[in-house]
This record gives sequence, structure tokens and C-alpha cells, in this order.
Amino acid sequence: MRIQIIAVLCTFLFIGAFGKNARIIGGKAAKIRDFPFLVSIRFHINNIHLCGGVIISQKHVLTVAHCVQDSLSNWSSLKVFAGSSSLSAVEGTAYAVEDVKFHPNYNVILTAEDHYRNDLAIVFVIGFIQFSELQQAIPLPTADCTIGDKVTIVGWGLASVRRGVPIFSLRKDKSSILPREHCNQVFNFALYDEQICTYLKAFNSEVGDDGGPVISNGKLVGIISLRSTLFNDNYNVHSNVYQQLDFIRSVL
Repeated sequence: MRIQIIAVLCTFLFIGAFGKNARIIGGKAAKIRDFPFLVSIRFHINNIHLCGGVIISQKHVLTVAHCVQDSLSNWSSLKVFAGSSSLSAVEGTAYAVEDVKFHPNYNVILTAEDHYRNDLAIVFVIGFIQFSELQQAIPLPTADCTIGDKVTIVGWGLASVRRGVPIFSLRKDKSSILPREHCNQVFNFALYDEQICTYLKAFNSEVGDDGGPVISNGKLVGIISLRSTLFNDNYNVHSNVYQQLDFIRSVL
């Protein structure tokens, strides 16, 4: 059993380095009723979790562009799953995807730093998300975040390993906004105004999925975009929601 656990953890350490849609280990247990705006974006055919997303209206879910770019022009392959604290539970509501709008300045074929700049997309569901205590939109920010602001990061982290099988459940952790220079040194490129830098103190306290929310004072200030989790360099780059409000409002 110990060998199985070590093997699984090593696998997640490997994929976590600059992880694209990589999962995180640890954090504190959370419930969807406390974060009802968080959804799981999944493949429709096999129900496999692809990344996180955030409800911003009854029609729209905000996520990172790199999460859904491979499904370009085939949105029927995706679905939005809302109202569940677990990735494996059957409770919750599935919504089919009608369309996806990418930030107009997002370009996947450029260099790494440009790839994660403007890393936002808005998913349109077919019909409307039925608001309830488990499914609800989060307010958008009315002012930009500043260095030192306290934030909460939420997503489906690795909670445990049972018989060699990783168990994912909703997790949360706290951080604060750092000067972008801190992340510049780790990722070897300069962050832009459209990006936020955070740090989580220990590997076991990291939490979140790409596309998940960064929350401050009850408002959505960031979307998880890029992480480095090797050797305790637990820095995170997020898309700055306030800096992207023009794009978001043009779509809503």
C-alpha cells in the first residue's frame, strides 16, 4: 500500500510542474454549498473531469481557454456539471454546451508566456442553469485586486489514495496576491497586467483545478491558469478577471 501511494503521489508531482489541467494534493475539505458557483467541465461521453469553471450567469461559465481549446468546433463533446462536491458522485446537474467564446487575444500557437496571457474562455450552456443553494453565479469584481489581498482558491484536489486509487474531492486553501516578480522568477517569463501571482505555503496545502476560482471578499478576482508544484515552488498564475471585464461583458 505504501508503495502504491508513493507511486501515485510521484505521478502527480511530475504532471504538476507547469501542469496543464493537473490536479493538486491536499488543502482543506470544502462543500459545494459554500462555493455554488464552481462547476466541473467534463467530456460528455465518459464523464471524465477536464477542468474547473465558474458560473457567472444562468447562461455562462468562465474558464481558462487552454482547457477547452482541444474541443474547438466540437462543443457537443463537453458538458458542464454543477451542484456537486465530488467528481465521482451522481448528484448534481449536467448542462450540455452550446458554444464557447475565446478571448480575442488568446493564441495557443505563440510562446508559453503568450499562451497563458488572455487565457480565458466563456462557455455557453444549452438552456439555463437552475439557480439554487448548490448552483449560483458569483459576482464579478468592481475594482482590481492589489498586492497583499487575501484570496481563497477552490477546486477538486487529491484528498487521499485508497488501494492505489486517487480520491478527488472539493478542497479549498488560502493565499494572498503577490508582486508578479515572484512568479516571473519561477516561470522564467514576465507576467502581464492581465495576470495574478499567488503562492501556497506547502505542497500538501495546494488546491485547485485549472479554470477554478480565485475569490476575494466574495467576488471572482482570478481564474486558475498555471501552476508550478515541483520542489515546493508552489507559485500560481491566474487570469485577472477585473483586467478582462471588457471581454466578459462583451459576451454576456
